[in-house]
Amino acid sequence: MLQECDDTLKRDGEQRDSHQEQIAELEEKITAARGGLLTISNDLHAAQDALSTIQNRQSARAAERGRLEGEQEQADARLVQLDRLEDASREDIDAQEALALQGEKDMEAARADAEKAQQRADAADRELQEHKDAVLEAMERLSAVRSDQTRLHTMRGQMQERLASLETAARELREGETRLSGELDAAKDRLTREQEAERGCSDRVDAARTAQQEEETRQSAVRTRAEELSAQLQGTQARWKLLSDMSREMDGFNQTVRRAVQYAKDRRITGVRGVVAQLISVPEQYETAMDMVLGAAQQNIVTDTEETAKSIIDYLRQNKLGRATFLPQSSVRSNTLSAQERRVLSMPGCLGVASELVSFSEEHRGIV
Repeated sequence: MLQECDDTLKRDGEQRDSHQEQIAELEEKITAARGGLLTISNDLHAAQDALSTIQNRQSARAAERGRLEGEQEQADARLVQLDRLEDASREDIDAQEALALQGEKDMEAARADAEKAQQRADAADRELQEHKDAVLEAMERLSAVRSDQTRLHTMRGQMQERLASLETAARELREGETRLSGELDAAKDRLTREQEAERGCSDRVDAARTAQQEEETRQSAVRTRAEELSAQLQGTQARWKLLSDMSREMDGFNQTVRRAVQYAKDRRITGVRGVVAQLISVPEQYETAMDMVLGAAQQNIVTDTEETAKSIIDYLRQNKLGRATFLPQSSVRSNTLSAQERRVLSMPGCLGVASELVSFSEEHRGIV
């Protein structure tokens, strides 16, 4: 039984030596990590001093430095945790040696503690690896910062060259501005003189336009008057033609109408005004339409009173010369269109009322 305990203690001693060697290696790694952290810290301070000259990147670099310092503090905290783990491991080893004296039951507990210590050592290895990764990442960021610094220095040189070029261009522009200012003043003087001349020309043009408008107005009035006179001339010519026809025994009229009119002439009956076709003047463009509308009504005889019409009717009846239609001015009245009927005049193709398209003497308005 004692031999087994000795063997167990021997194995535990070997494990403890192994643990102590691992702990020593961890301490060396931690020391190296601390040295690396110190180097990184120095590099960061140098980078901060260099980047302080670049104002537009100062805030970003300050945030980066703070983050790196935070990571350093985290690394220091991990080292403290490892120290604690080392102390705990030593306490566990002491406990294992004490428990080995108690026998097999205590040895089981010692093995369990040794396994726990191994797990903590593995955890310490993992944390150390994580710390190494963090250190490498910090070095990569530092390299990026240095690259940015170099690029910004280059950009600053380019900007300085560009600034010098812009200053030269500005001087040239100022010189050109001075020269152009003189030319502008001269141009303004010329413009003033030309504007004065233009105003004089404009006044003459306005006077000429006014005279032209007055002349156009006068010509328009003359044309209107000429058209009116032309219409009157056409009416006069048509009336003259009808009168000429009457002088040739009213060719083209009904025999009864011609006999009635001739009878009035022979008896010097002044109340006979003539036939409708003689009393109206039809524009040439409306002659066909008027012929179709009036038809035989064109040969109606217009008299001043009903008595005049009756005397001629008696003559025609006694001599059995036929019938004729008489329109006494004293009793015949023309009809006027209502507002509703006049709305028809706005329809497409409607030219107007026939009585309004022909011309006639005012005394015959009631007949027409």
